[in-house]
Amino acid sequence: DILTEHKFSWELDGEKHQFYKEIIGAKNNSDKKAPEKK
Repeated sequence: DILTEHKFSWELDGEKHQFYKEIIGAKNNSDKKAPEKK
């Protein structure tokens, strides 16, 4: 049913968000350690 599908996709987005947050956090940390010219 639509509510279950919505909840499932929301949980999936939550996991994805956490995943990207960790990736971005790691990237920002490495940028601070070794700053590069953009």
